[in-house]
Amino acid sequence: MPTLRNVTCNIHIDGKPVETYSRLPRCGHIYETYIIAEENKPYTVNLEFGKTGAERHCVWVRVDGQLVNSASANEPKLEIAGSRYGRYNLDGLKAWEYRHLEFKDITAIGDPRWSEKRKDRLENIGKICVLVRRQHGETEIVPDNSTDTYKMFSSLNSIPKKEIKRRKLSHGTGISQEASEFYDATKCSIPRDVEKYDHAIFLFNYTSRAMLRKMGVLPPEQMSIDDDLVGMNMDSLQQEVMRLRKKSIFGWTWWSDRKTKDSEKTKRSTTVEKTKQETASVDSGDLFDEKATLVVKDDEKKRAKRLLCF
Repeated sequence: MPTLRNVTCNIHIDGKPVETYSRLPRCGHIYETYIIAEENKPYTVNLEFGKTGAERHCVWVRVDGQLVNSASANEPKLEIAGSRYGRYNLDGLKAWEYRHLEFKDITAIGDPRWSEKRKDRLENIGKICVLVRRQHGETEIVPDNSTDTYKMFSSLNSIPKKEIKRRKLSHGTGISQEASEFYDATKCSIPRDVEKYDHAIFLFNYTSRAMLRKMGVLPPEQMSIDDDLVGMNMDSLQQEVMRLRKKSIFGWTWWSDRKTKDSEKTKRSTTVEKTKQETASVDSGDLFDEKATLVVKDDEKKRAKRLLCF
């Protein structure tokens, strides 16, 4: 799993850690890699802290260019799940409603009538950024009397097709239909003595498996061999190999089939022509046998001269 400066961070989809691909060269405190997005499954950010010289750790999670969650922890492990969606009154108390984050097909995100024009969002679609800073003080709990909703999840608008093609996008992040948890909205925590500089940054670029193959991050899909081939004899194996050769991943099957059909058509026409000539020769009897013999002899003489000259 991605580990940097005694901090380990990974994405869990549906409770299972994902596999990361091709770490990209970045600065010493930045770890960037690729993961495969799985549609309509909740994902969380999971961290483990080693000895970093801090009493606590502050974590901010940004997805598709927006801040979706933050936390301050003094435990060795931390899971950040979901994002604020709304504020409601539950049994007379104000509460924040949180919903799970999920990967969505990029073409199904947003209302088609409204195109996404926010530059900071467009430039960061398909990216999960986790910032970690060391904290040397406690976290203070204070009353939350604000009415700001800027920390609530803001869905992406419809992404223009040219942006999808130019940025090679396949997925974006949305939220689940059901609420995941509720938190007290009358209080908020303020971390104290937080360092001004990032201790570690983890950047996960998420996209489909097909897009990773297209980008060269993953190798191209290989043709699988059936277990039935194990019991085949040599002749059967040769026939199967010839059949597989006609199948090309580059789409040349049509040309090879057409070339084979044209070749067979040519052979059939040649055979029919020879048959007609033989039939005509039989019907005419021996009238032209003598003339044909003379022509053949003349051709043989000419061929002999050519051989001598060469």
